[in-house]
Amino acid sequence: MKNDMNLNSRPLVMAAHLLQAWPPLLLAMLGVCMHRMGPAFERSRFGPPVALLGLVAFILLPDEPMGPEKVMHDALISALPWIAAATVGTILVLRGAPTYWTAKPGLMLLGWAAVSLSWVLIWPDFETSIANEFLLDLSVIPGLMLGVIAFALGVGIAERSSVIREESSPLTDDEGRLVHAILTRRLGGDEGEH
Repeated sequence: MKNDMNLNSRPLVMAAHLLQAWPPLLLAMLGVCMHRMGPAFERSRFGPPVALLGLVAFILLPDEPMGPEKVMHDALISALPWIAAATVGTILVLRGAPTYWTAKPGLMLLGWAAVSLSWVLIWPDFETSIANEFLLDLSVIPGLMLGVIAFALGVGIAERSSVIREESSPLTDDEGRLVHAILTRRLGGDEGEH
């Protein structure tokens, strides 16, 4: 009888564990999506705090996670220092980057220092096999660059070879009166004017 109770309570423990682990992750993803809406949307400013709230809630889970969630939790905890340094550095570099030809070199220098610190923090965690895979992944970059160069050359050739059409001739008096009449009817102006 006791074994039956243990078997029946195990799905409840698993469900509670999943309910603790996944909502914070979904909240963090929601924050990232809200932030990516761009400055034209008012709610984009709420994205970073919502993402940070989800991340902190996942880090500070009330119970020890199990299964794949434990692996994610442990990996995030161990990677937190370099992720923080890389995030702060990227934000500083983007803030200091030239906008309308005005750069902020101090911010950019501080940002690149934080990005470099993130590499220093992550390097001891690299095992030889991971480092080899990483270097193998970096070998894709020349191919990507060739694709970007080919695309840019294609656009340039297409732009140069396209024929510039002449400007259209201005409206005749009859066409002008017709356009005026149509606009007057649509906009509800004085119908007596011609």
